[in-house]
Amino acid sequence: MNRLLQFDGRATRSEYWCFAIIHNMIKAFVTMIEFSWYGIGSPPLPAYFTISGELSLGYAVLAFIPCLAITIRRFHDIGASGAFLFYYIFLLLDLCCF
Repeated sequence: MNRLLQFDGRATRSEYWCFAIIHNMIKAFVTMIEFSWYGIGSPPLPAYFTISGELSLGYAVLAFIPCLAITIRRFHDIGASGAFLFYYIFLLLDLCCF
């Protein structure tokens, strides 16, 4: 967890999975907080009344670079270039468009 912003080097399986578990626990906690604030299945409101999701968006912005860094380091660990991650992102965006 000390190398959250390093893109060079390697990430072991235990480092990757430890990060993944902690990251998903934080995401679940943020989701529970938002559900407690806004409720589940509340009636739809006009767009200018809905403010839910800003906590999730804030966490996603903060966690984006560390997630990218550890994924690229994990690619280095298996002998692949970090550029392969962008191929996966491109494929995901392509699937979302169609």
